[in-house]
Amino acid sequence: MLKKQYFRMEMKEGTSMEEHIKRMKELTDRLAALNAPITEEDQVVTLLESLPSSYSNLVTALEDKNVITLSYTQQSLMNEEQRLKWSSGKTANNGTGRALAGKHEKGGHMREMCFQCGEAGHFHKDCLKICHQQRQSTTPAKHRAKPATESRGMKSSDSESVAAFTMSTVCDSKDWIIDSGASSHMTQRRELLVDYSEFETTKKVYLGDGPTGEAFGKGNINLLLKFQISRPKRGIMYNVMYIPKLACNLFSVRAVANCGNTIRFGKTNCHIPDSKGKLVGMGSLADKLYYLQCEAMIREQASVPVTKGKVDLWHQRLGHLNEPQPREMTNHWLVRGMELPKCAALSFCEECVEGKMCRKPFKSTGEICSLRKLQCVHSDVCGPMPTDSIRGNKYS
Repeated sequence: MLKKQYFRMEMKEGTSMEEHIKRMKELTDRLAALNAPITEEDQVVTLLESLPSSYSNLVTALEDKNVITLSYTQQSLMNEEQRLKWSSGKTANNGTGRALAGKHEKGGHMREMCFQCGEAGHFHKDCLKICHQQRQSTTPAKHRAKPATESRGMKSSDSESVAAFTMSTVCDSKDWIIDSGASSHMTQRRELLVDYSEFETTKKVYLGDGPTGEAFGKGNINLLLKFQISRPKRGIMYNVMYIPKLACNLFSVRAVANCGNTIRFGKTNCHIPDSKGKLVGMGSLADKLYYLQCEAMIREQASVPVTKGKVDLWHQRLGHLNEPQPREMTNHWLVRGMELPKCAALSFCEECVEGKMCRKPFKSTGEICSLRKLQCVHSDVCGPMPTDSIRGNKYS
């Protein structure tokens, strides 16, 4: 009966996609508990067949693909639901505007007139003169932001600068604002950075509302990326600049694009797929800003510059393990508190060489040629023995 109910499920128009997916997942979990699991391919097919006609375009596009996963299908349906809501709201607004315009034209006695400037053709709220006056009264001093320099391969010099166009308003230090004007990722929290390296000379950072800051170094940050449906995933944000006077953490769109990824902005959220189309991050809209849905992970030990001696120390602690395996343990988070940089190499280990040495073999019987007695004697250096023989002799 449960299988029959599952395969005959239908989603009605206006029903929440999240609730529909949740109901289908509850049935699959109950069937799995009864030793009658549903394969992922059957779940995808059943989910697409249960959709109403408004999703027909997306269903056709998904069916043309050779292989699709259940998580990818669910995420695509959530995005399609947001798009349909946005398009329906836009159509309703256009229809209301046309109805009002038709009413004015039919009466013949009402004409658009601005009561501010006295000119015809627009209303008071759409007056360009008022917008221009308000813009001049609220615009701050001349913007001092300079063109952003390349985030990779930067040299330490006073002439270089980095741009961050987000206003330096105070926000939660745990939040990450997705900034399209920032030239690189930036943070004011030093404890989050791993593989940290200081600049020889500080770099100037020009903020969007005028003031400048100084970047003292850069490093990487370990993140726990959160999604709407799937489980959180671990990721690493590379080349994050440390700016103590920064008001909030900035997630650079330009730095993401340099890595081959893209950011797709929607009405209420944004998605970050990689070059293969796999979703690697999400953001949500709040207070007219997009925030990255993530949580910075702080390791147990403070992140300090790792020298060559620390690499040798971990090599000895792990029983003289070969060099690639400790790096693999660090990349897959198998050991907490162990930080190994990519550039540092293992130095010469004398103990490893001695442990791999072997004793030279004795000569074979055919190679030993004695011409007379006692010409070649093999003996152990030991004695004299403390105990005498039966006849009272001493041996050595």
